[in-house]
Amino acid sequence: MARRLFPDNDAWPSEASQAANSIAVALMDVLELLEEDGPIDLKDFHYLISHVAGSFTSGLSVSRRLRGPAEPPDSIIRGYPRLQPKGKTKKWAVEGKIVKLLPEVTQNISDKNLHQV
Repeated sequence: MARRLFPDNDAWPSEASQAANSIAVALMDVLELLEEDGPIDLKDFHYLISHVAGSFTSGLSVSRRLRGPAEPPDSIIRGYPRLQPKGKTKKWAVEGKIVKLLPEVTQNISDKNLHQV
């Protein structure tokens, strides 16, 4: 059985509260990047974060049902392109990294033959 963040179902324990604060700070950082060119529609932002939270959780739920209760999130997610400050690099670029989304296709290609993005 998985450990519950809300064992009493109605109280916010310290760990859950701190996790919520961490998520709020991450959302603030993403919002700041999105609003470099001006304010965005908050309905769109709400749709975005709701979709991500739901997709992430449902994907992890399926993985844990198939592979076990301690299955971590898919590590490939860290390789997906992320927003960057405009002054640092292109907005949707992955800075200085090769992202291998299809390892079965690239397994016979030597890393020395790949060029950085």
